[in-house]
Amino acid sequence: MVVEILRFITPPELRDEFIERDAEIWTPALAAHPGFVDKEVWADPQDPGRVTIMIHWASYEQWKQFPRDLVEQLDAHMRRLYTSFSSEEYEVRKL
Repeated sequence: MVVEILRFITPPELRDEFIERDAEIWTPALAAHPGFVDKEVWADPQDPGRVTIMIHWASYEQWKQFPRDLVEQLDAHMRRLYTSFSSEEYEVRKL
C-alpha cells in the first residue's frame, strides 16, 4: 500500500469551500480509479488555512496510472482555492 500526502495552504476564509469542492471534484474521480483504497481530509485546528489530504492506494503502480491529464483537469477547478501545496509519498508497511 502507498499513501500520498498532499498539504495545502488555503486562505482561511476559503478552507471550508476547498474541502467541499475537493469532496465534489476529486473524491469521485479517485474512487472510480482502480487501486484507490481510502481518502482522509484533515483540517488543522491550529491553522485554519492548512489542509492535509491522505490518499491510500493499493499499489504504487495503480496510483501512478491515474491519468495526468485528468489530474490537470480536476485541479483546474481547485486552483483558486489554495495558494500552495506540497506532496509526499510513503510505502505503508504493517508490522
